[in-house]
Amino acid sequence: GDVDDHGNLHGEVEIFYDNGDYVWADYIQGVKEGSASLVFKNGDHILGSFRNGQVDGLVEETMDYCDYHNVKREVMYRHGVRHGFYREFGPDNKFWALGKYKDGVKWGKHWKRVDGNAFLYGELDEDNKPHGEEVLYLYPDLCTILRGSYIHGKLIMGTFYQFACPLNDILLLQGDSVRLSGITLDNGIIQPLVLPTFDKYVYTHDNPTRFCISK
Repeated sequence: GDVDDHGNLHGEVEIFYDNGDYVWADYIQGVKEGSASLVFKNGDHILGSFRNGQVDGLVEETMDYCDYHNVKREVMYRHGVRHGFYREFGPDNKFWALGKYKDGVKWGKHWKRVDGNAFLYGELDEDNKPHGEEVLYLYPDLCTILRGSYIHGKLIMGTFYQFACPLNDILLLQGDSVRLSGITLDNGIIQPLVLPTFDKYVYTHDNPTRFCISK
């Protein structure tokens, strides 16, 4: 790329690093400023913008993540780290997860699509697995809900819940506006309001063995 009168990179610049990484970015007097594309040796790709030499604003990431290839993530950055809302799409380009980052770490409660077109709502660990108390598992019918405690993706125990109002009433059209009923917001993430059912049983997960099929 070009340089200014002081020998600093200035303008549109391409950099090929010895370790196999590649950067295309706009520079102003030696500092990354503006649009940029970063391609790492392992194939991960970041497309976004720099401000004062740090990634900042909305960024599109394509990467290997949690043993999956070609996972796409749209996420907000601040001062070079993930900070703000994000959404992820799996290798099939279908919705995978939605939530927030705080100082580079997934934080708060998230939505996640799981096998069979079911959904989880709750906290996730570093491997994108449910982890914590009061995690909601929405069955594919989107009416049956199991609220339980998870440890790194494993259900410890749970009980059945139901929506606080019928699912069809969650979206109520009023003229040109839409009023949301039966939900609330938790740090900007939609949280369904649920109530216990008459089923008071506590359910646990049976680990399958060579002698017993999981129930």
